[in-house]
Amino acid sequence: MQESNGGLSDERLERVREGIRLTQELEHDRDMLKRRLEDTLQRCAALQAELGALQVAQSRLTTELEDYRRERDVAVGRAAEMAAVLAAAATILTQQVEKSKVAAGGAAAVAEAQ
Repeated sequence: MQESNGGLSDERLERVREGIRLTQELEHDRDMLKRRLEDTLQRCAALQAELGALQVAQSRLTTELEDYRRERDVAVGRAAEMAAVLAAAATILTQQVEKSKVAAGGAAAVAEAQ
């Protein structure tokens, strides 16, 4: 039967067939892994682009937050200044009211004495 097998024994022919089958399996696995690697690399590139966009957004938001903090600090300073001005105005008004009461009381006493 070696004539129909190209001069190979049945055992040798079976080994050749097994080698071909294993080679085909390995080629299939290689092609599949190649596709998975390409998909993974594309996903990685997409994630890197997304990360870059998120970093830019974070930087912008950090800058905006710092601006708001500065505005808040200025507003707090102004509020403190206004509170001091109002307290001083209240003190002056209170003193003027007291002076007016004293003056009114003195004027009433002078009018009664006359």
